[in-house]
Amino acid sequence: MKKLTTLLLAVIMGMVSVNHLVAQEKRPDSPANQQEISGFKDVGSTKDMLKNGVLLDSIQLSTNRDPQGVTVINDTIIIVSGDGAGNNYFDTYDFAGNHYREIKEATTSKWGYRDLAFDGQYILASDDSTIKKIDPHTFAVVSSITNAENNPHRGLAYDPGENVIYSTNWGTGGHLLKINATTGATIKNYGYPTGSPYGIAFDPYTNPGMASLWFTYNKGFSSDPFMLRRVDTTNARVNYLFDFKGQMPDSCREGGLEIINSPTAFPGKVVALATDQKFKKLYFIDISNAGTVLPAALELTDEFEGWDAVGETRSMVVNYPYLYAIESGNLSLYDISNNPGQPAYVKTDSTIGHRTAGYGGNKIFKYGDKLFITVTGPYPTGNKDDFTTIESYSIADPANPEYLNKVDVNLPIKHAAFDGNYIFLTHADAANLFSVVKWYADGTMELVHQFQVTAKDEPAYPTDIKIDELYHLMFLSY
Repeated sequence: MKKLTTLLLAVIMGMVSVNHLVAQEKRPDSPANQQEISGFKDVGSTKDMLKNGVLLDSIQLSTNRDPQGVTVINDTIIIVSGDGAGNNYFDTYDFAGNHYREIKEATTSKWGYRDLAFDGQYILASDDSTIKKIDPHTFAVVSSITNAENNPHRGLAYDPGENVIYSTNWGTGGHLLKINATTGATIKNYGYPTGSPYGIAFDPYTNPGMASLWFTYNKGFSSDPFMLRRVDTTNARVNYLFDFKGQMPDSCREGGLEIINSPTAFPGKVVALATDQKFKKLYFIDISNAGTVLPAALELTDEFEGWDAVGETRSMVVNYPYLYAIESGNLSLYDISNNPGQPAYVKTDSTIGHRTAGYGGNKIFKYGDKLFITVTGPYPTGNKDDFTTIESYSIADPANPEYLNKVDVNLPIKHAAFDGNYIFLTHADAANLFSVVKWYADGTMELVHQFQVTAKDEPAYPTDIKIDELYHLMFLSY
């Protein structure tokens, strides 16, 4: 075996949340038995979509009020803020954070206008069921349209291509609406937005050919990391996420959002501007590399219930034309050649995972023409995560997996990764410990190394930190 030479681990420890002792707008309670409608859902795995966003810069705003909305006109940043007592203002800044004007809003509500948008002529703002059109020079209301489906229209975005306004109402009681910008009539109601966004913004830049929205999101006033979600306006499905854990305070409070292309301060970049109501900041975020949407193959196309083999499904892998599924410790085969959306049951092999009496299969992996199954036991009465053995099978004949070999690593297996020579294992109950199993072309395996994790140029991590609790294993060379 090659010598394990370097290891670099990045550990992100949990942040302690703090109580917010400042005035804040209260999030509406979730209605009991609330249902999302109109197909509003995430597509695919959140982990597949999750990317680290790039925080370019931030400016500290010159206000003690909560900055709630933001838009940009000719490199002038316009922000609205309120204090919950009717002291609500427009403020203007440049990208360096210089503060130029403070103008009282023509509102009587406690928090005033929330999110802002710009339609090319007027600022769009709302603090009730109307959307005001405001002169960007005088900040006077010129006209308004009414739509009672959201009250207020906290999140606002404008699509100039269709002359439509998108609106949300932040709490779970508000829908995502597509509104005629001239009449106020609802063109489409998408249902309850995923994540209950506060600020939204229109984006024609990062995914050419598709009109998209971005949502601010950090579960309201919690300690969750700040995120941006991109949403397809044709079906309201989330297709991209940016995570800013470690770049922004986890306890920041999302507010308004605006997106602009190639501002003078950040040429060549698509930039999202997001307000932070708690820390009174404005963040500049590079979303240029958001990429295209996930492939349609990851969308849910069909589903079925009632596997012919009785028992819970623990894991699955495809070896065309079959789907292999570990069900209650056994290996079941399903034919997917005719209709992948409706696998046809073929058979169950109860000897898979039962080479040791009372034990059964748990997780299944495929590498080339080999299957590897981790084994748990005693089954079914024991701890189903206490699996210490790996079994190998030949699938040269896909319809008849053939048992080859097994190896005991003496510790509960948490995660496994494969290459052409080795299986790398982490363990659920062993601090900082890796196991390395050598496997051969004939399917035989042997435990060749177990070692304690140490960081490059650092002492070993404390023994109470387990490998499976680390957020990122970044580089491993061997």
